[in-house]
Amino acid sequence: MDILEQSLLKPEPQIEQEQEQEQEQEQKQEQEQKQEQDVEEFFVNTTATIEIYNNDTQKQIPKIIFICHKNIKCLSMTYKFWKRLNPKYQIKLFSDTMCEKFLLHKFSDLHYNIFKFIPDGPIKSDFWRLCILYTYGGIYVDADIHPLVSLDKYFLHSSDFVTCITSTNGNFNPHFIASKKNDPILKQCIEEYVKLYTHNKHAYAYWDWSIVHVFNKVLSNVKNHLNKTHLQLFILNGRKHQIFIETLNSPKNANDIMSSLKPRSLHDYYCTFRNKKIFNTRYINYDPDEHKFKNHVVKNRNQNHNIVGLNLNVNLSKLKNMKKI
Repeated sequence: MDILEQSLLKPEPQIEQEQEQEQEQEQKQEQEQKQEQDVEEFFVNTTATIEIYNNDTQKQIPKIIFICHKNIKCLSMTYKFWKRLNPKYQIKLFSDTMCEKFLLHKFSDLHYNIFKFIPDGPIKSDFWRLCILYTYGGIYVDADIHPLVSLDKYFLHSSDFVTCITSTNGNFNPHFIASKKNDPILKQCIEEYVKLYTHNKHAYAYWDWSIVHVFNKVLSNVKNHLNKTHLQLFILNGRKHQIFIETLNSPKNANDIMSSLKPRSLHDYYCTFRNKKIFNTRYINYDPDEHKFKNHVVKNRNQNHNIVGLNLNVNLSKLKNMKKI
């Protein structure tokens, strides 16, 4: 019995079901192709805009904010917060696919392969932020940072390099980085990732590949200077550095011993410049363990109580664009 005869002997419902499945498959393929075209078009338009903005030699850090996440659709809320506070800044959002295209277009197969090799999304972001800032200059912020005031109220565009240090452990926390393009610190950090990939990728470990580890190594002189002078704005080796201090919220009642003994979560951290609070380290609805935005306030994993957050003037239940990833 040939294929034609087999098909003729099939019951009509089965034939209709197979046709529907074929149509669904074709529609799915068309949608995937359309998404790829949209990403390609968005990438080309995005980079073209940045190129125009960066034609001249940069005397100041450009007013461009870069944010990335594996699911670009989840960034609508954080985009609105940053844009509302900084209307004169460009904000460029990148998905993983766009990050890959950028690395192929602006760097090399090697850099693309490094990004693809890294199994953890946050570490992918660590590597990519170095590359995007080295190419264009500007400001990188983690997707989960909750801005509280306008950048122009604390950020100095005349700086050469800007980032954060955590007061509780003395480590860098490069969830905020700002620089001019072709910055030598960024170049050195990128080279550190190339070394890790070329000579030590068989021993990949999350924290060894973290940008926290890389910054602690490359910027040890900056950390030492900060520890000696306690200045958040200083000149070192002819370069102007601006450092934000990440610190921990004090208990609401300092006299309440039990309250002070409660474990703290990442939602309790915020950053300051000269004792003024500038942004929270986490949105109250961002899960730092799963690296996802939620439709609800994320609970402290160490205790079954909610982290109330600070100055988040938004009703999460009314945010239409907030979706589970």
